[in-house]
Amino acid sequence: MIANFEMNVGTAKAWGLVEVDENGEVIGIYPHYVFKQDKNGNYISDGGITLGYGHWVEQKEYNVNDDEKNLIDRYANGASFNPPYIPENGVPYIVPNSSYVTMDEARELLIQDLQEAEESLNTFLENNDIELEQHEFDALISFAHQYGKDWWFKREEKLMTQFIRDGKGNYDPEEVREVFAQHDYDERRAKEAEVFINGYQ
Repeated sequence: MIANFEMNVGTAKAWGLVEVDENGEVIGIYPHYVFKQDKNGNYISDGGITLGYGHWVEQKEYNVNDDEKNLIDRYANGASFNPPYIPENGVPYIVPNSSYVTMDEARELLIQDLQEAEESLNTFLENNDIELEQHEFDALISFAHQYGKDWWFKREEKLMTQFIRDGKGNYDPEEVREVFAQHDYDERRAKEAEVFINGYQ
């Protein structure tokens, strides 16, 4: 589910973010710039380079993390973390002069990211003495995957963290939908809310 949200094959092909073989099968994903809307509705850079299924690297992480540095140097050597231009429609585009990440490595990066997200969420739940059902946990992993493994522990109070903390494992379905809906990317949030409430159907 997360892989499809992060890199829908049809959309990625339409946007030119992937490499395909002679049969039209996707064999790799290019490093790309992603854009988000500010409060005024204008598109701005998300501040980094995205590889594979939403693996995001910013300049600060590149400077201090050898694994992230090696990734960028391998697939987007010398690339700027600031995109050369901001598209009016906010559509992601390939980092110039970059090489595609193979599908196998993209999956490995996703698994690593999800393991880190799971560890972070588990710590948050343990610190607050909360037990969740597996499908509730999974929905929150998808939710937090966009924001990074440290999202649950950022200093500023977050609507979702407060909601999960206050509910102590018991959540009204309509309130769940409302809380998820108050965050970005409505289609993804709506799917996550339904998984949280009803599991996989």
